[in-house]
Amino acid sequence: MRSPTKATCATPAAARSTKPPPKRPRRTQAERTATTRRKLIEAAIEILAESGYGAASTTAVADRAGVSRGSIFHNFPSKADLMLAVLDHVFEEDVKFYDQHLEGVSSGREYARIMSRISWEVFSGPRGIAVLQIQLGGAADPELKPRLPKGLLQVSQRAADSQQRRYPVGPAMKQLRTASSRVHVAALRGLTMGLIAGEKPEDLAAELELLQRYAQFAQDVLAPQAAARDRAEREKGET
Repeated sequence: MRSPTKATCATPAAARSTKPPPKRPRRTQAERTATTRRKLIEAAIEILAESGYGAASTTAVADRAGVSRGSIFHNFPSKADLMLAVLDHVFEEDVKFYDQHLEGVSSGREYARIMSRISWEVFSGPRGIAVLQIQLGGAADPELKPRLPKGLLQVSQRAADSQQRRYPVGPAMKQLRTASSRVHVAALRGLTMGLIAGEKPEDLAAELELLQRYAQFAQDVLAPQAAARDRAEREKGET
């Protein structure tokens, strides 16, 4: 009787290897802190956009972020500190968004047209609603209220400086740009208030179209007038 032959099974090369897998590089304390802060800020934005300023307590934010309550106070000693960090974070993210959509745009008319469209995406999105909730709720927060105007002013000034670097203009044009921007932002915030109150985006189409027409009017009519004043001032200085 023939004895049964033993089946041989080839061992995969990976299984034969005794070399341990490469270890991931250990994150630094600064990297871990930055990750935690970002989690907390993003959690705060979510709660603000969903439920408003009152719901965005430090406890609720820590729970949403999956972070210990002690950790949130280590990174943000108070709710006011967290809210100001949210404003700063939103500004940085919005700058990236605008840069992405405005890359390669050279004409002022095209710039105004695109800005009118994409700025509504910014204001009506979670980040924009979160900022508006901070402005509304912060007005009644005794700790945040005195710090809020300075925080908003810093953000506005950085935005203006960024725009001036991208499209440098003279004093009259810069004044027009600042005033037009303030009107545009105020209108968008008002329309965003409608969303918070329950209005549907499609119900605001006529208002958004009118706002876009104003932006084009400012570019086509007011901007040439301002540019002419700047030119006259330059010529006066050269004589």
